Amino acid sequence: MTAKNDDKYTYMLTVPNNLYKKLFVTQQLISDKGLAAEWSPELSSDVVLKDKRSIDELYITALAIKDGLLYAISKAHNIIRHRS
Repeated sequence: MTAKNDDKYTYMLTVPNNLYKKLFVTQQLISDKGLAAEWSPELSSDVVLKDKRSIDELYITALAIKDGLLYAISKAHNIIRHRS
């Protein structure tokens, strides 16, 4: 649903569906469009999900890059909260 470029890569996230529920980030080289890496993202230590929710439920609608970190905005924002 979304992609974000830096000077070298394009980052994209999978969208959960009924058949494939695991959330993955793909990293693609801009120069040749080749797959450079793929991984499951982790939540920052100050972000938690409400009871019995999973990071794989997040439907990412926007990405941003700042200070070498990839930030994602989720349509399912009501399941995310900051640790107090």
